[in-house]
Order: sequence, then structure tokens, then C-alpha cells
Amino acid sequence: MAWSGVRVYYAGDFDPEGLLIAQKLKQYYRGDFIFWHMTRQDYEKAMSKETISERRIKMLEKITEPRLLPAVERMREEKKAGYQEKLIGLYTD
Repeated sequence: MAWSGVRVYYAGDFDPEGLLIAQKLKQYYRGDFIFWHMTRQDYEKAMSKETISERRIKMLEKITEPRLLPAVERMREEKKAGYQEKLIGLYTD
């Protein structure tokens, strides 16, 4: 745990912008930081029908956080955004 004793949990959208925000937050906060439901498997469950443009797919090259890379790779394959709302059962069960 961080020296402050605070553990941060973050769950964001599976799109280039959302993953960039997640990465920036992790870089900013040096303490104990948990990407909550942001795995490749979570992305597959959260996937929508919204296609990500090639311009936005290119933004994924900026993601270097190892824990996000499996979801990024799958997103490159599918070219679909994913949203945490589709995972609501994981939060309420």
C-alpha cells in the first residue's frame, strides 16, 4: 500500500481515450493502484458495437502500461469500444 495508506481502484472505458486516462492516472499516482475490471476478458464482456476509427486505434500506440496491454491488443483486433456499464453485474453480484 502507498505511504498514505490509500489504495486507488480505477475502472474506465475501453476506448483509446479511456485507456490513456487510466495510464495517466497510474503514472500520476505512485501508490497502490488497481486497474479494476480492465483486463482483456473484461474488455470482451464490455465490448459494444461502436467501431473505433483507425485514427483512434493509432492512439493505442501510446499505451505502455503492461497491465493494460492485453486489452489494448484485443481492442486492436476487434476495433470496438467497450464500456464499464456492460459490466454492472460484476459490481453488484
